[in-house]
Amino acid sequence: MDFGNSVSPIFRYGRSEPRFPNNAITEASANISEFGDKTRVRINFQRKVLDNKGITMEVEQIDDPGFYQTFFSKVDKAVFLGKENLQ
Repeated sequence: MDFGNSVSPIFRYGRSEPRFPNNAITEASANISEFGDKTRVRINFQRKVLDNKGITMEVEQIDDPGFYQTFFSKVDKAVFLGKENLQ
């Protein structure tokens, strides 16, 4: 029985259950270093899409400047509150 190329191999032989996106995780990697009397923070975010079995289906770099602006705004606020002992 030939299903042609339009059907995913997942369904072709009936052995596997279908895969579908089920969850997304945002991961970060950061580098924090001293820069004179200041602190330099470099961070990268990526989004992983996991299927219904927990297997990674897709990984993409987050490039949205607004995402990073929001992150650093929250870091800036936390640093300020820490300096003022308001936490």
